[in-house]
Amino acid sequence: MKRVAEDFRTCIPDMEFVSLFEVPNAGALERALHRYFGKKRVKGEWFDVTIDDIWKAVKEIVPEDVSCIATGR
Repeated sequence: MKRVAEDFRTCIPDMEFVSLFEVPNAGALERALHRYFGKKRVKGEWFDVTIDDIWKAVKEIVPEDVSCIATGR
């Protein structure tokens, strides 16, 4: 996770992480989130969403309670 955060900071040095969490099968969750937010895509990997939008989507997509593995919520 630290490497991923550092990779993002290389592209956007002033990026602020409001939540960072690990989930089982992260690739599947990422694909599901891309589909969920498809109409809110700005460019490439970037979407025009709020942290509340993301939490709502994750709670709908992930069957188990993610609060125990998430930071900030």
